[in-house]
Amino acid sequence: MTATTRPVLVIGNLQSFKGTIYNLLLNGFRILYAHTIPQAISRDIINEASLIILDAQVSQSFKIEAPSVPIIIVSDNGFGDVWDEYFLKGSHIPAAEAAEVHNEIDRLLFNGGKLESIAAERLELGELDGFTVLQLNGDHSSPLNEGIRRALDFMEEHYFEGISLRDIARAACLSSYHFCRLFKRQMGINLIPYLSRLRIKKAKSLLGSTPYSVTRICFDVGFNDLSHFERVFRSIEGISPSTYRKQNHT
Repeated sequence: MTATTRPVLVIGNLQSFKGTIYNLLLNGFRILYAHTIPQAISRDIINEASLIILDAQVSQSFKIEAPSVPIIIVSDNGFGDVWDEYFLKGSHIPAAEAAEVHNEIDRLLFNGGKLESIAAERLELGELDGFTVLQLNGDHSSPLNEGIRRALDFMEEHYFEGISLRDIARAACLSSYHFCRLFKRQMGINLIPYLSRLRIKKAKSLLGSTPYSVTRICFDVGFNDLSHFERVFRSIEGISPSTYRKQNHT
């Protein structure tokens, strides 16, 4: 990706877009984001954009004569999920790294925090006429090592078990030492945090779609201590499992 990548303008409440912003980034787009329509949007910015995505709530205020740029209005009727699923396809960034970037974008845009960890190296930030400019830098197209791919498949199939580093390295057909070094280099995250994030992802799915108790879900996704599970969940999501359930249970 280069600085000349034609941007996508995204305007509105982030909740309306769910994962749209980060999925666009992972697929090579440059994002110009604003919570509300800037007072004066340069015509040059409009002409430069490849696409404009508007929250339905702000679309009525978006006035521009004869736009030559496609405009998509995203409402809360579920279209955002379809949109996100479309942009999820074709991404070459490993899942753990994508999750890290996603979390950093949430922290930046929702909480005004500073970028940290791997995303600080992956994200370029800027300001332009009332927009926050976001783009990923670097080359993310290098293929995964076959051993790492086997390890990822193994963890996906056995995350709910008490699997160890030795088990995962064996699945990758690598020594534990070599596997750890290669995993960090390819995935941008150490093995244990990756496995924790995978288990928390599965826990979130169960919290949102089942009546199972938090204790049962803790053990069902591979944790063996409720306090540890709640501590890891809060460190990743910023809220407790119970609070997450109240906000997301369907």
